[in-house]
Amino acid sequence: MDYFKRFESSMSNELFLIVRAFSVNGKGDTHLSRPPGFDFQHFLQLLGKHEILLSSFMVIDRLKGALLPEELQELQRLRLLFTKQQLKLSADLISLIKDFDNDQLIVLPLKGPVLSQNLYGDIGLRQSVDIDLLVNTADLKRSWHLLTRLNYTTPDFQPAHFSDKQWSVFMQVHNNLLFVSDHESATKVELHWKMFESEGLFYKYANKVLEDTCSLEVKGMSIKTLSPEDLMIYLCVHGAKHRWAGMKWLLDIRQFLIKYYDLIDWDAVLTNCYAHKIHRPVLQGLILSHGLFASPLPEAVNEYVRRDPYVEKIVRIALGHLSQLTFDDNNWSHTINIIKLKPGWKHTKFYINRLFYAPQDWSLLKLPDFLFFLYFPMRPFLMLYRKLSNRIMV
Repeated sequence: MDYFKRFESSMSNELFLIVRAFSVNGKGDTHLSRPPGFDFQHFLQLLGKHEILLSSFMVIDRLKGALLPEELQELQRLRLLFTKQQLKLSADLISLIKDFDNDQLIVLPLKGPVLSQNLYGDIGLRQSVDIDLLVNTADLKRSWHLLTRLNYTTPDFQPAHFSDKQWSVFMQVHNNLLFVSDHESATKVELHWKMFESEGLFYKYANKVLEDTCSLEVKGMSIKTLSPEDLMIYLCVHGAKHRWAGMKWLLDIRQFLIKYYDLIDWDAVLTNCYAHKIHRPVLQGLILSHGLFASPLPEAVNEYVRRDPYVEKIVRIALGHLSQLTFDDNNWSHTINIIKLKPGWKHTKFYINRLFYAPQDWSLLKLPDFLFFLYFPMRPFLMLYRKLSNRIMV
């Protein structure tokens, strides 16, 4: 895979140091030297962009030889700040799970502090900015009403004002609803009823995922978590969906492979992914982790790459995003990326259609349900109207 060699040669000194520090094969190497022309501020920028400042403390012994004492002190200061945020997020998560239990609602945390405890062994080694909760579709409205009672609001959309048709379409083309608490911390909660917008990007429906769970102790409380197989596929698809622009998501794959590699029947998992046509993001995640961090790579991966050579193309595209401090993630580029992750017209059609149904339009122009179909052809004009209105306001 020559593209990893080309990527390595094009990396900045600061990014190269980060990648080397996380190399699985270099665990015992505590003598990473300071690269020539090293820019500590750029190093901090990369840690921030990739959301891996906390994770860098897993390999801090390897970084000590490359950083000055005052730079290590600055990392420690930032670590304390971010750790406080993770502790607060963990406390909010545990409180929410208790509230859901009291209302006899089944809930499953997808990432956040639970993922950090599971893969990193410490809630303070992975940065999270929100809480992702999966519920049964049948329990969605009850869960929404519970969060409302707990003083969480929905800043993006107002589902209480949706008509029956609008609610039905919203559930079809979206997979979560954002809630924000009115507390000082303004905790964000994404309430999921599907793993992804298109259920075709996962190999199970949400109700089945909620049945096939494991338990994990977090802060003295037993909490449900995804089974190892489901977790691996979810992490790969989630990272691929976001174009692996954050190294945090690749470190999740690295940590998963360190913990679970020998416990997974890789032939069965990859065969299942190929049968459901979700092999591209899974192979992409495994190859990227192997190429960057020397994580173990299942033998069957090369066979599936031969079957679908397009996998290597999306790996090269992801490497390009990793090296950028910023990148354009508008609706169109985001949609094009997701379309590439799964072959088949049905998948492509879903994400193209999704561009033409936006809840923002429903509040801008109120149409009765029997005229709902008109939102589709009017979408470009309503988008243009909003853009012009925003420019005038600015």
